[in-house]
Amino acid sequence: NDFISSLQSAHDERVLKFAHFQREFLDNLKAKFALVASGMHPQVLTIEDLPSGLTSRFVSSADNYALTIYPANDIWHPKHLQEFVNELRSVDENVLGTPIEVYESARLMRTTFLRSACLAFLVIIILVWLDFRSLRVALMAVLPLGLGTVWLLGLMGLFAIPFNMANFFAIPILIGIGVDSGVHLVHRLQRDRELAALSKSTGKGVLLTVLANAVGFGMMMIATHQGLASLGKIMAIGSL
Repeated sequence: NDFISSLQSAHDERVLKFAHFQREFLDNLKAKFALVASGMHPQVLTIEDLPSGLTSRFVSSADNYALTIYPANDIWHPKHLQEFVNELRSVDENVLGTPIEVYESARLMRTTFLRSACLAFLVIIILVWLDFRSLRVALMAVLPLGLGTVWLLGLMGLFAIPFNMANFFAIPILIGIGVDSGVHLVHRLQRDRELAALSKSTGKGVLLTVLANAVGFGMMMIATHQGLASLGKIMAIGSL
């Protein structure tokens, strides 16, 4: 009522201004409705409608299309990664992408570190043999290293510590530092010719060195990075 009364008592100039505003408002509203209505019947987009800067990333000059495939499972798990790669290669053997790179890198690292560990063990046996000039004594010196490696693998299985791309480095390192204890003990036994020599300074020194290595490397177990933490676990167990 107040609005109608204001219109009835308004001068002609004020009414004309209001009519002009109303006409512009309706014209604008009609344009907005027309824009909405035009979107109710969209046209099908084709590659030609897209900018070249976008299409060049997914379509080559030879009309080859890039296809991105996402895995259903967590491919950071080795089993899921292998299944995903095998499924992709069953369609195209030349498929590329980050999962393929990770899979092949991990495979090459496993093969390389296993080979390096075997070569390191072989070279150590040769060097120890050159030191003692006796294959039997050399094998006695290397025996703790061999038994320690077997125990390490058994304890890793017991505590569910799998090998990964971070803790592979532990094996060559453990082989290098693990042979020292046996060599020192056998040298002391050769000199004193009695088992009581193991409880003297050499035995205490070996024990202190082993514990220092285990504690030093074991401090990595508290790392937030899971790879470093697993490396610390293997180094601590292997040193002991």
